[in-house]
Amino acid sequence: TGAIAFSLVLAAGLGWWLYSHRAPDAPAVAPEPPKALQPLNRVAEPVVVLRFVSDAWVKVSLDGQAVFEGRAPRGSSQEWKPSKTLSLRTTSPEALQLELGGAPLPLPAPGPDGEHRVDLP
Repeated sequence: TGAIAFSLVLAAGLGWWLYSHRAPDAPAVAPEPPKALQPLNRVAEPVVVLRFVSDAWVKVSLDGQAVFEGRAPRGSSQEWKPSKTLSLRTTSPEALQLELGGAPLPLPAPGPDGEHRVDLP
């Protein structure tokens, strides 16, 4: 009887040790679809960066919707992803620098309404 009890305790201890030292389950990863079934890369939306050379008040509208109005400090920047147009109204156009896709973009002359409008390709 002692040998049977000893072997049961030994088997239970071995089972506990194997259970506690097992490798963690790997997370399920969905296989990548074949190249022919993957979606085509879409053209990335243009990113417009507005950098502030000095403190300035600005109102930014994207595609006709106002998205920012306020004062921005010198050295700060803002990024926008308009689909068609970007309009800026400011009291200090010389304090602003624009970039489109990393390339400098000259600030256009203001229209009759005082807005600098950039039409994107």
